[in-house]
Amino acid sequence: MKGFGVKERIDDFQNKKYGFRVDFLRKIQSFVVRNASFVVTPSDYFKKVVWGWGVKENKIQRIYNGVSIPDILESEKFTKDTIISSGRLVPWKGFDILIKAIFKINANLLIVGDGEDKKRLEDLVLQNEVSDKVAFSGSLKEKNF
Repeated sequence: MKGFGVKERIDDFQNKKYGFRVDFLRKIQSFVVRNASFVVTPSDYFKKVVWGWGVKENKIQRIYNGVSIPDILESEKFTKDTIISSGRLVPWKGFDILIKAIFKINANLLIVGDGEDKKRLEDLVLQNEVSDKVAFSGSLKEKNF
Protein backbone atom coordinates (compact mmCIF):
# COMPACT_ATOMS: atom_id res chain seq x y z
CA MET A 1 0.00 0.00 0.00
CA LYS A 2 3.09 2.19 0.03
CA GLY A 3 2.18 3.60 -3.37
CA PHE A 4 -1.05 4.91 -1.91
CA GLY A 5 0.57 7.04 0.80
CA VAL A 6 0.34 4.46 3.59
CA LYS A 7 3.29 4.87 5.94
CA GLU A 8 1.94 3.39 9.17
CA ARG A 9 3.05 0.08 10.60
CA ILE A 10 0.69 -2.82 10.07
CA ASP A 11 -0.98 -2.60 13.51
CA ASP A 12 -2.00 1.01 12.87
CA PHE A 13 -2.88 0.27 9.24
CA GLN A 14 -5.39 -2.44 10.14
CA ASN A 15 -8.01 -0.12 11.62
CA LYS A 16 -7.30 3.26 10.04
CA LYS A 17 -9.44 4.64 7.21
CA TYR A 18 -7.54 5.89 4.15
CA GLY A 19 -10.15 6.58 1.53
CA PHE A 20 -11.77 4.67 -1.29
CA ARG A 21 -8.69 3.31 -3.09
CA VAL A 22 -6.94 1.80 -0.06
CA ASP A 23 -10.17 0.54 1.50
CA PHE A 24 -11.11 -1.07 -1.84
CA LEU A 25 -7.74 -2.85 -2.06
CA ARG A 26 -8.13 -4.02 1.54
CA LYS A 27 -11.55 -5.49 0.69
CA ILE A 28 -10.04 -7.35 -2.27
CA GLN A 29 -7.22 -8.66 -0.06
CA SER A 30 -9.67 -9.80 2.58
CA PHE A 31 -11.90 -11.49 -0.01
CA VAL A 32 -8.97 -13.35 -1.56
CA VAL A 33 -7.57 -14.70 1.70
CA ARG A 34 -11.01 -15.60 3.11
CA ASN A 35 -11.71 -17.63 -0.03
CA ALA A 36 -8.30 -19.29 -0.22
CA SER A 37 -8.08 -23.00 0.54
CA PHE A 38 -5.14 -22.40 2.83
CA VAL A 39 -3.10 -19.42 4.08
CA VAL A 40 0.52 -19.68 5.27
CA THR A 41 2.00 -17.02 7.56
CA PRO A 42 5.63 -16.68 8.76
CA SER A 43 4.73 -15.99 12.42
CA ASP A 44 2.01 -16.20 15.04
CA TYR A 45 1.77 -12.41 14.85
CA PHE A 46 0.81 -12.51 11.15
CA LYS A 47 -1.45 -15.48 11.81
CA LYS A 48 -3.44 -13.17 14.14
CA VAL A 49 -3.46 -10.43 11.50
CA VAL A 50 -4.86 -12.79 8.86
CA TRP A 51 -7.39 -14.19 11.35
CA GLY A 52 -8.49 -10.57 11.91
CA TRP A 53 -9.33 -10.34 8.21
CA GLY A 54 -11.97 -13.01 8.72
CA VAL A 55 -10.03 -16.14 7.75
CA LYS A 56 -11.05 -19.22 9.74
CA GLU A 57 -8.29 -20.31 12.10
CA ASN A 58 -8.22 -23.88 10.75
CA LYS A 59 -7.29 -22.46 7.30
CA ILE A 60 -4.22 -20.60 8.61
CA GLN A 61 -0.91 -22.37 9.13
CA ARG A 62 2.18 -20.74 10.57
CA ILE A 63 5.48 -21.88 9.08
CA TYR A 64 8.51 -20.00 10.38
CA ASN A 65 10.99 -18.61 7.87
CA GLY A 66 14.29 -20.43 8.04
CA VAL A 67 17.68 -19.08 7.18
CA SER A 68 21.20 -20.42 7.00
CA ILE A 69 23.77 -18.56 9.04
CA PRO A 70 26.05 -16.72 6.60
CA ASP A 71 29.80 -17.24 6.49
CA ILE A 72 30.27 -13.67 7.73
CA LEU A 73 29.50 -14.90 11.26
CA GLU A 74 32.69 -16.93 11.21
CA SER A 75 34.79 -13.76 11.24
CA GLU A 76 36.21 -12.53 14.54
CA LYS A 77 33.87 -9.55 14.49
CA PHE A 78 30.73 -11.66 14.76
CA THR A 79 31.62 -14.48 17.14
CA LYS A 80 29.37 -13.44 20.05
CA ASP A 81 26.98 -10.72 21.18
CA THR A 82 25.65 -10.24 17.67
CA ILE A 83 22.10 -9.27 16.83
CA ILE A 84 21.01 -10.64 13.46
CA SER A 85 18.06 -8.97 11.78
CA SER A 86 16.82 -9.98 8.36
CA GLY A 87 14.23 -8.57 6.05
CA ARG A 88 13.56 -6.34 3.11
CA LEU A 89 15.31 -3.02 3.69
CA VAL A 90 12.38 -0.60 3.61
CA PRO A 91 11.68 2.32 5.96
CA TRP A 92 8.82 0.74 7.91
CA LYS A 93 10.81 -2.35 8.98
CA GLY A 94 12.64 -0.45 11.76
CA PHE A 95 16.26 -1.20 10.88
CA ASP A 96 17.08 2.44 11.63
CA ILE A 97 15.99 1.91 15.24
CA LEU A 98 18.35 -1.07 15.56
CA ILE A 99 21.25 0.91 14.12
CA LYS A 100 20.69 3.75 16.58
CA ALA A 101 20.39 1.27 19.47
CA ILE A 102 23.72 -0.40 18.62
CA PHE A 103 25.47 2.81 19.62
CA LYS A 104 24.06 2.42 23.15
CA ILE A 105 24.60 -1.31 23.72
CA ASN A 106 27.63 -3.57 23.68
CA ALA A 107 26.74 -5.73 20.70
CA ASN A 108 27.28 -6.06 16.97
CA LEU A 109 24.53 -5.95 14.35
CA LEU A 110 24.32 -7.99 11.17
CA ILE A 111 21.60 -6.89 8.77
CA VAL A 112 20.68 -9.59 6.27
CA GLY A 113 18.67 -8.41 3.28
CA ASP A 114 18.46 -5.81 0.57
CA GLY A 115 16.06 -3.14 -0.55
CA GLU A 116 15.38 0.45 -1.43
CA ASP A 117 16.42 1.74 2.02
CA LYS A 118 19.93 0.23 2.03
CA LYS A 119 21.80 3.43 1.10
CA ARG A 120 19.97 5.46 3.77
CA LEU A 121 20.74 2.79 6.39
CA GLU A 122 24.42 2.67 5.38
CA ASP A 123 24.54 6.47 5.73
CA LEU A 124 22.91 6.18 9.16
CA VAL A 125 25.63 3.72 10.23
CA LEU A 126 28.27 6.27 9.23
CA GLN A 127 26.44 9.18 10.90
CA ASN A 128 26.14 7.23 14.16
CA GLU A 129 29.79 6.12 13.94
CA VAL A 130 29.00 2.42 14.34
CA SER A 131 30.71 1.09 11.20
CA ASP A 132 32.83 -1.19 13.36
CA LYS A 133 29.70 -2.73 14.91
CA VAL A 134 27.25 -2.95 11.97
CA ALA A 135 27.54 -5.01 8.79
CA PHE A 136 25.25 -5.64 5.83
CA SER A 137 25.46 -9.11 4.28
CA GLY A 138 23.09 -8.52 1.39
CA SER A 139 20.29 -10.80 0.32
CA LEU A 140 20.56 -14.50 1.19
CA LYS A 141 18.58 -15.53 -1.89
CA GLU A 142 21.50 -14.48 -4.05
CA LYS A 143 23.96 -16.61 -2.10
CA ASN A 144 24.42 -20.34 -1.83
CA PHE A 145 24.32 -21.33 1.83
